[in-house]
Amino acid sequence: MKTYKLLTYLVFFALNSCTNAPKLKIEFENVAGLEVASPVLIGGKKVGNVTDMKVQPNSKIYVEAELDEPVQLYENAGFFICSTDLFGGKGIAIENGVSSVPLDLEKLQYGQKERSFQMDSLVKLLEYIDDKISNTKLNDSQE
Repeated sequence: MKTYKLLTYLVFFALNSCTNAPKLKIEFENVAGLEVASPVLIGGKKVGNVTDMKVQPNSKIYVEAELDEPVQLYENAGFFICSTDLFGGKGIAIENGVSSVPLDLEKLQYGQKERSFQMDSLVKLLEYIDDKISNTKLNDSQE
């Protein structure tokens, strides 16, 4: 019985360690707030997680991410650190390229400076609300 359990564990371990999940290797200058297990997003949809981060000799940060599913990425795709929530959570946003040449996942990709997609949206929402309040006050004072 013990041999059966040991064999079961070994088979389970071998299957999990031989996964063919696509991996991304990205180098960033700054990953402030990014952590192992942070999400990888395409168009706001989670498609993977950060699995490893290391400081390189050139002081840049090497990030490895595993994709949950095969995603067709193209040569001129962009990789950005992004805010994922209002509480400071970070992730990697991928903007897929328009090239017809598929991205070589074996090559190191180069990340770009952080973009705060949600903060941009929040600022636009606040500007819209402020504009509506201002217009309402202006219309009320003209009556």
